Amino acid sequence: MQLSIQAEEDDLVHVQITGKITQEHIGVAGDPLLDLLGAGVYDRNVLLNMSKADFVDSSGVSWLLILHKHFKDGAGQMILHSVPQLIMNVFKVLNMHLVFQIAATEQGAVRMVRENAA
Repeated sequence: MQLSIQAEEDDLVHVQITGKITQEHIGVAGDPLLDLLGAGVYDRNVLLNMSKADFVDSSGVSWLLILHKHFKDGAGQMILHSVPQLIMNVFKVLNMHLVFQIAATEQGAVRMVRENAA
């Protein structure tokens, strides 16, 4: 799995996830998102573009849940968008689509951030 910053605005960070979201690709130590964005990441609004993610397993879902909790504890938001159907099917089987904030498109994710801030 690779994480890369697509764009940064005042209150938004657009991050692309590419590849397999598994323990092997996440790593055993540390937090790849924290490593990419640094301290204070969980106080920001982060849009995770999953269009280039091609697989997620239980450890990948667990990592996303941990991120979700960190954002809830912080003042920020994590919104997933452009989720491939295969990964969305995994989320639905596990009822994660009821936990995560998920938008169909990047524009929809930006709208969600704006609506939640109002």
